[in-house]
Amino acid sequence: SFAFQKDNLLNTLADLNELIWKGAVRNNRVGDTGVDVGNARLTVNLMVQSEAAIDLFTNPLYRGTGMLARFCVAHPVSIAGTRFVDVTKALNGNYSLPKHLNRLTRQLRQLLQAVQLDSDRQLVLKPLWMSRDGLALWLEYYNQVERELGEQGIFQDHKDIAGKTAEIAARLAAQFHLVNVGPEGEISAEFVLSAVELARWYLHEFLRVSGVAQEDRAFRNATKLLNWLKTHERAEEFRRGYTMELRTLQNHGVRPPCKDKEQLMEALTLLERNHFLRFDERTRRIKGHPKEFCAN
Repeated sequence: SFAFQKDNLLNTLADLNELIWKGAVRNNRVGDTGVDVGNARLTVNLMVQSEAAIDLFTNPLYRGTGMLARFCVAHPVSIAGTRFVDVTKALNGNYSLPKHLNRLTRQLRQLLQAVQLDSDRQLVLKPLWMSRDGLALWLEYYNQVERELGEQGIFQDHKDIAGKTAEIAARLAAQFHLVNVGPEGEISAEFVLSAVELARWYLHEFLRVSGVAQEDRAFRNATKLLNWLKTHERAEEFRRGYTMELRTLQNHGVRPPCKDKEQLMEALTLLERNHFLRFDERTRRIKGHPKEFCAN
């Protein structure tokens, strides 16, 4: 969409972060082309294909603005090939939702019906408090993560992600309480413990998936670049043993990675590491390995 185009992405992410943090966004457009959003709450479930996910995880704006850190990311094992339909039940109309899903659906409908608005049509929010034992568990988790954000800590290179995991745990604990108990009472230590375990799992899953995304991008780009060098007419002299200027790749090479300096250097580094070519930093030229490139 227009809001997520390259020139508008930073402003869009800033507005979304403000909406998440403050629950409000003001319309700054001239005229009556927009609306002010106040006291809003939003939960989003996104499912994306691998190609889109790789672009998402490798775009520095999503991490730099803190947007990605607000998501509970998971990359489950595919169940494709096992999703069989019971023909008898299907023909007899006996299919129904699992009982736990049915219960969750009923509870969410009850919560939505109980939503209250004030005279300005704003949400009436009820604060939820953790029990003393629950708060102690949450603070312990917060301190565990905070300790690992420091020098030589396991999360020192992932402060943006790990720094929000305690907040995610608190939000999950509140959701567990709402669904199982309702909007009254204190959040028990049991719900906090479950939320902490889930938040910790999501944190490690995020780091695992983002690491895979970085590796996948480099491999994908290196493959594209290698194919271009072996087949494109502009690389014919390169295949004959001549060197090629880096700017030739940047001006005429496959995109991505050649139009992005960081991605191009990632791809060249991977190809050099696997002995397909050699990159000379001084002359800014590449030369192919004679066993990998030859003229027809």
